[in-house]
Amino acid sequence: MRKLGHGQSVMFFAPPEVDRSIRDVNKKGETDDIHVSDILVWAMTETCSEIQQRASQWLQHGVDYKARHSSWSSFLSGRISPAKLSDSWLQREAKHLEELYTHTRAPQSSADAELRQRLNSLGLRILPDNHMDEEQEREVVHELEREREVERPVRVPAATHRIDKDVKIFIRTGCIPNESRMFTPVFDTLVATSAAFLESQPWTQDVLASRDFITTVRLGRIGKTDSYIRPVNWILSSTASGVLVIVSPFEVNALLPDIRASKRVHLHVYTPRVIKMMKSSDDLRLYSVPSLPIRWRPNEVLVRQLNIFAGQLYFPHRREYVKLSRFLGIYTTDLEDQGVFEVQSDGFIRPQDRPDAADYPDYPDSFGQSPIPTLKALFSIRRKGMGYLPTHIGKLLSARPLTNEDFEETS
Repeated sequence: MRKLGHGQSVMFFAPPEVDRSIRDVNKKGETDDIHVSDILVWAMTETCSEIQQRASQWLQHGVDYKARHSSWSSFLSGRISPAKLSDSWLQREAKHLEELYTHTRAPQSSADAELRQRLNSLGLRILPDNHMDEEQEREVVHELEREREVERPVRVPAATHRIDKDVKIFIRTGCIPNESRMFTPVFDTLVATSAAFLESQPWTQDVLASRDFITTVRLGRIGKTDSYIRPVNWILSSTASGVLVIVSPFEVNALLPDIRASKRVHLHVYTPRVIKMMKSSDDLRLYSVPSLPIRWRPNEVLVRQLNIFAGQLYFPHRREYVKLSRFLGIYTTDLEDQGVFEVQSDGFIRPQDRPDAADYPDYPDSFGQSPIPTLKALFSIRRKGMGYLPTHIGKLLSARPLTNEDFEETS
């Protein structure tokens, strides 16, 4: 700072609220430039305001100092005892009810009057009560303490990873080998969980999972396998057959050279959207190997069902929400003008009750029974029992139709 202006300079950074304060003090608009003189004027103004705000504390400290100095002088001259001296150094920690709620003011001491005269000469005004530093502890609300106990899954031996020959064939050709048992439709993989669907026909058969992705533990007497389902992070798409295959991290690591050399498949990094701020990866362009053609687009029907299986909690836009609701047979607010029809308590509309004017004919294989209970179980597994009611999926599964405001907040 010794050579400020001669080879050295200073740059000021301030948050928006400080910028507004500087402009208010100097009476400048939002488009006016701020100079160093403006910052100095603001700093001096803030200093004066701080002095005015701290005047009461300064007065309190002055009164305490004079009282202690007077007691110490009296003790040295022998006019008071050590007990009286110790009492003069103590301050009361609380006030009586009369002092708290009456308008009468305590008489001022001569020291208090002298200090007040000094404040008046400086043009400072203070409140009658000078005890600004007094600390009080009050319990306003009784807080309920809760200790959560996490129930861990049963320890079971992990399954041995395997690279199946059919997976290599799929990477090379982009087609599932005929009568192959190494690939399973994703919703059929839930048969051993509490989210097993009673009817599998409405779900597409073109979103598959490899056997290594499905097999995580050595099956034994463990009951339901809810705690042993892999998250969905790696997907292979085929340009030859159009299917999507979910694979395990082990398969990706072992077969990455084959995937790079393939002309028929692409590897995609995928993650379901579980918080509002996340960017949707429905276009499967988050990261791909090898690079995707510019005009490549995934099949929206397959991605929609992939999102459900992976546990995605938010829709990218309202149109996607309506399409999924039509497929599931769930009521949406755009059906209000379709006449009178019966809606179940969970929002499901039975096939015989669905309005003819709506676009339900576009989904001839829609659900005949309500899938809501099974979907709740699936999302409970994916989210490890966490609450999901404030989310898009949470509202959909709790018979609360989404509005335009829900998508304006998350778009």
